[in-house]
Amino acid sequence: MPNSNNSTRTAGLRANPDLIAAHLPLTNFFGKDGASFDPWWWPMNSGGSLEDYGLDSRTHREYGSSLRIGPPDPRLSGCRGSIGALPGCAVIITTRPSSGSYPGNSGIMVQAVSNPNAANPGPNIHITDLVKFRGIGGDAAFDRGVDMGMWKASLDCLFAELEALEPSLILVSKGASSAIFSWLPRSARKSAFGRWHDQLSTQHRQLLGRLAICPVVPSLTPKYFGGPDEAERVRRKVIAEYHQHLSRHL
Repeated sequence: MPNSNNSTRTAGLRANPDLIAAHLPLTNFFGKDGASFDPWWWPMNSGGSLEDYGLDSRTHREYGSSLRIGPPDPRLSGCRGSIGALPGCAVIITTRPSSGSYPGNSGIMVQAVSNPNAANPGPNIHITDLVKFRGIGGDAAFDRGVDMGMWKASLDCLFAELEALEPSLILVSKGASSAIFSWLPRSARKSAFGRWHDQLSTQHRQLLGRLAICPVVPSLTPKYFGGPDEAERVRRKVIAEYHQHLSRHL
């Protein structure tokens, strides 16, 4: 785990020990529900090593296959992910991990939003998920295969992240916003677990209520229905919307 000064260095970044502590309980879920539902969080840089996830390669080597670690991608060097941000940062909350590998389709968007000039380290931006477990389906199926234990572990982690960072700005992706509202008592459209709202702690309910009033932004993996030109147009539009919000913060 973190070294003697309770931090991990990687590619010019120093992991925030409070954020590492927030994510460590998720390691208890690795391998329990099949690889498709193993937990996942945004690494520093491109996730090319366990250290990018705040883990120690000497003691957490078995998590490498679950995290689907691939070759380092220098274009993402300086991305702070979910463990490298500092207090007062901007926070981007997406829906849930992809069922594929990181950086995958999100790489270009993450680079453009969190490290547009390949600075090392990049801007003080924290990227994280509402649901910490990858699984089947996209935003419309955010709760598929996720049980209450996973939900509570996810919300505990997110609460600890925000408490440690006290962010100056929180942006919530459209998919995450839909998931949040499905949990709220006033929602007409419940998630598969929304009817279990009463099982959430007061802390969880307050967290969801706080996130429900945050600005909503598009997904970091936007959908498009044409060829390369259409994909580029949609990508530029989404990036511009993020930068419009972040410009006041950065």
